[in-house]
Formats: sequence, structure tokens, C-alpha cells
Amino acid sequence: MSEFEQTTPYLKSLPTRLLALAGTRGSAISRAALMLQGATHFDFAVMATLVGEGSISQAELCRRTGLDRKDIATVVTALEGRGDVERSADAGDARRKIVTITPQGSVRFETLKRAMAGSQDEATAMLSEEETATLVAILNKMLTSA
Repeated sequence: MSEFEQTTPYLKSLPTRLLALAGTRGSAISRAALMLQGATHFDFAVMATLVGEGSISQAELCRRTGLDRKDIATVVTALEGRGDVERSADAGDARRKIVTITPQGSVRFETLKRAMAGSQDEATAMLSEEETATLVAILNKMLTSA
């Protein structure tokens, strides 16, 4: 019997507690999968955003990923050092830095995306495809209405 199964019924009835526990478990699975590829969840978020949105400013990366400015600067510097992204001055405002994923970064992101897909499968292995889709829809609804 798992530790969770021994939890008092009242605690098992609290959605916020369950979300936190499931989030902690899911995050640990995803972080471990990315770590095996030498990446962090911050690396993944920045690269996924650049692949999806194209070249954008560091400030916009903050907004799109939910990371703070200090973390974005640290992540972009590390990704730049590995050759996964490039930074350049904005032609309209030299103080603003534009971040672009490199061809090498795009290839690396595909590897990270496969690792992330595997971690999603692991985290939701006990759910059917329909249940997983429903869970994703519910979580998106909760987060967009916050």
C-alpha cells in the first residue's frame, strides 16, 4: 500500500492538495527526464517558446514562460554558451536583447521534446488517452480562469 493510500479520506478530498501532490510527482518525473539529456525545465520552457514563437525579446520570454528576469538571463546565457540560442541587440532599441534559437538548438529541442513526451507518458500511465485529454483540458481551464 502506497503512502498516499494511507492518507486520511478528508485529505484525499481536497483538490488543491491533490493538485500540489500530483504536480510535485509530475515535475520530478519531467525534471529527471530532462536531466538525463543535460537540460533543465527552464531550458525546455525557453526553447519550446522560441520554437513556437520565433525570435523574441528576453522580456517577452519572461512573460511567455512565467520565469523571472534573473532566471531568463541565466538560462539564456547557459543556452547561448552551448550554442542552442543566440542573442542580438534589437534594431529598434539597442538596450533590448532578442533571443533566437539556432539550428543546433532546434535539433536539441527535438531530443528534449522526446524526453518530455516520455515523461508525460510515465506520469499519466495509469490514465487512458481520454482521461489524459480530459485532465489536460481541466487543468488548462483552471489556469486560464485564474
